[in-house]
Amino acid sequence: MVEIKSAAEMEAMRAAGRVVAGGPAAVRGHAAVGVSPLELSEVAGAVTADAAARWAPGAGEPTG
Repeated sequence: MVEIKSAAEMEAMRAAGRVVAGGPAAVRGHAAVGVSPLELSEVAGAVTADAAARWAPGAGEPTG
């Protein structure tokens, strides 16, 4: 069964996509020799925190 999304649901999905796309873009901007994976993880985390993003119900929790 195909579920048709409302205009509001589609806009919410677009907004979430913009936040998700920002993580790798920010990490690429900070990646350099000598930058630790932990620092890169913190950069990606800051993108979601700055957007006040939160986990969707039923989507699981972050690991690590």
